[in-house]
Amino acid sequence: MQKNRRAEETKRVARILQIVQMIAAAPRRYGRNDLAAHFEMSPESIKKDVHVIRHGLRLALANERGEGYYFERMPKLPALQYQLAEALALLLSVQAAQQVSGTGLAELAAAVARLEALFPAEFLPLLKQTTRPPVLTAQREHRQQMLSLLNRALLYHQKVRITYETRSREGVVSQRVVHPYQIMPYVRSWQLIAFGQRWQT
Repeated sequence: MQKNRRAEETKRVARILQIVQMIAAAPRRYGRNDLAAHFEMSPESIKKDVHVIRHGLRLALANERGEGYYFERMPKLPALQYQLAEALALLLSVQAAQQVSGTGLAELAAAVARLEALFPAEFLPLLKQTTRPPVLTAQREHRQQMLSLLNRALLYHQKVRITYETRSREGVVSQRVVHPYQIMPYVRSWQLIAFGQRWQT
């Protein structure tokens, strides 16, 4: 009985932290009913989680009629400096988390790209082997590889050539060079916001 209660408490803590992550990444997108549907819970349970975020974590969580939740302000975390061993351990831990279903893939891919940027240039060949970077023609089924590629392009302000199918033209395959601007979580996946070189969109 106590073990089950502890497991439920752990699940709730993880859910609350994920809610914070979702709202911070996509302000005004998720309302109470959206979060309830996402986590397959009742709106009343989400209301209790929101209470913890506001009064337990003391985050300035707000919402307006007809819009989702957003943070009026977020606490600024101090910049950290890592020893080499600490940075390597953290990078390997984040890579391991990418293999766990249900984790924020877009955020983890961004964290990997930023952590890799901390290391001297001499480390890059070895780090690329451990992260198994995607080839430039990453196929659509390798979503994690595409995330890694796009986050590196964001970090280093690089262009990306993408191949995609267009629903409006009955699945016609098109190519375009884009400048990634932001990667946003979308339900259990993600979407890319980018400037398209071809049509300037």
